[in-house]
Amino acid sequence: MDIKELIKDIDKKRLQELALLDCLASALTVNAIFKDGGIDFSSITPEMGEAFHLQYPNLELSDLENYSEEQFLGIVNGWKGKLFEVNLRNGLNEGNDIGGIHLDHGQVAELVKNPTNEGFDLIITDHSGHVVDEIQAKATDSISYIHETIEKYPDYDIIATEESANLLGSNFDSVAEINGVDIHNSLMSNEDLTSKIENVFPDDDFHIEGFSFLLVPLVRNGHRYLVGKYTVEKAVSTFVEDSGRSAIAIAGGSMLALIGMGTGVGIVAAFVIRMAIGNNKSWGDLDRYDKIDDGKIWGDLDRYKGIKDSNIW
Repeated sequence: MDIKELIKDIDKKRLQELALLDCLASALTVNAIFKDGGIDFSSITPEMGEAFHLQYPNLELSDLENYSEEQFLGIVNGWKGKLFEVNLRNGLNEGNDIGGIHLDHGQVAELVKNPTNEGFDLIITDHSGHVVDEIQAKATDSISYIHETIEKYPDYDIIATEESANLLGSNFDSVAEINGVDIHNSLMSNEDLTSKIENVFPDDDFHIEGFSFLLVPLVRNGHRYLVGKYTVEKAVSTFVEDSGRSAIAIAGGSMLALIGMGTGVGIVAAFVIRMAIGNNKSWGDLDRYDKIDDGKIWGDLDRYKGIKDSNIW
């Protein structure tokens, strides 16, 4: 490859990287828009979705955007508890031993259909559908709450989250007993369950990625002005052009997300649209390098032909 081809290849890669930055910035902005909208739907797993609808059968996830902070706290606690139950049911039905509880052949773990059922939360049935066990599930780090539950429902064993079970003396190889009630340690963390639910509600802090579609062209064109490649007018006009194209891509991706196609689709769409509409003319105008005098860039390479290697080394 000669010097001219090498220069073209290097600059082509450089321009592709600049184009990629603009596309990524547009995609990040779409993601930030919908995270700051109140609900980060992309963080909701299938298990979390099932748990929400089981706990709140008369609500839709989109309804959460209208809730106050106090209402959020109640939602988090109820949702977390039901997610714990869903995870327990799935784990037992997959053949796992959870806190010393495992299913025999033909047995199935089921959740109580009534979300406000008192006394127990999970049912284990045999191959004939007969109930062989009823268990309480408690997602909490409060041992006082466990003691209150034992006093109120002394006929059902408890499977608890790791924090409270550890404090009560139940671990992976032993089961604690309090007033005739067995306390099984699920080894599932109450903190982790809470964190998963809270991540659905992003905080209201400043998210710089929401402005990344402006920051990328600002830095790029600002640099060109500082090194003397652009005048102030040129830097500003190019910044406006770049930002405008990114805004179009963001609008397109956001529209797809809003009509129900999902945040993920919107993010991908913003990336693709931004790539399709391009940047300024420099994205594709690579032929201009044919006019460059290589000697001005690399110097007169012919002068090295008469130099002996021994004179250098």
